[in-house]
Amino acid sequence: MARQRNELHIKQVEIWKKKNSGLSDKELPQLYINGILAVRRRSLITLSKVTVTAVVERILIECQERFPILSEIKNDSEDLHFNKFYDQIMDSKPNDVQEALQELLLELLEVFGRITAEILTKNLHQELMTVTNQTSPKDLEPQAALSLGLARKNRDQK
Repeated sequence: MARQRNELHIKQVEIWKKKNSGLSDKELPQLYINGILAVRRRSLITLSKVTVTAVVERILIECQERFPILSEIKNDSEDLHFNKFYDQIMDSKPNDVQEALQELLLELLEVFGRITAEILTKNLHQELMTVTNQTSPKDLEPQAALSLGLARKNRDQK
């Protein structure tokens, strides 16, 4: 049974891809990886690390079943790890890699949107639009870093 996809996420990813057009097949995986890491990172401002880790793990497992090329991506409470994935994709068809990474990105947007009643969707889309293939996965905008600290402090006090 095919799952209904939120068209808003698909359109946003298409706009983001157009914004970053002109990248080579070798550069596109880095763009998607940066986008995936940015969505995960931005979700941590609103959701707990435990929740984000569990959601990402579930999505990753489901995507790995459909796209075995993703099997070397690892998830832990600190981050997603793509080290072995880079080695794995060297001999893969660029379209297969892009399709798998796009599916992972769309699933993250879809589930984080759904579990927050789409409250997080606008912020995730805004974060995605700041991402390029040159974006450092560890970069946080100063305001996002401040928000993350305040959100965690408020959550921990409850």
